[in-house]
Amino acid sequence: MKNTKRNVLIIVLVLVAGMIIWLMTQDWDQRRIRKNLDLLAAAVYKPRGITIQGVDLFKRVAILRKVIAADCIIAPGEPVPQITGLDEVCGLFAQGINMVAELKVVFKDVTLTMAPGRASATATMTAEGIGTDLQGGPKQYDAREIEMTWKKIEGKWKIAEVKEIKTLH
Repeated sequence: MKNTKRNVLIIVLVLVAGMIIWLMTQDWDQRRIRKNLDLLAAAVYKPRGITIQGVDLFKRVAILRKVIAADCIIAPGEPVPQITGLDEVCGLFAQGINMVAELKVVFKDVTLTMAPGRASATATMTAEGIGTDLQGGPKQYDAREIEMTWKKIEGKWKIAEVKEIKTLH
């Protein structure tokens, strides 16, 4: 009986030590940035037949405000003009989300590089946009290589800049 309790205690201590080691080896900053990318994709997602307004629109704009810096610069490339500042991003989103019948954005092949000091990071990825216009035309597909600069602002990771990476065609 005494050996059983001792063995259980040893197993529990080994499991706790393993959990502590696992927690200490995780890159929580990279996990947070990846989670923010998932939040961003979910915020701009619009299924066919849905109108985004009222509380739903407010929640989506709140997510944008959570993951994008106030002084951001968004330059995704032609034909989209450069957008400067969080207020402009949120305003354009609120106006434009119901100008499409459906929209889905996916971030693929994300590579994160943390800067020394872990106050900023660079993420390169493929951003894919799939959607249809209100006239019900065929699905439109756009894929771009982009680079996102992330900054840690008051302990939160936010997008400071987005720019297209020109690739050879």
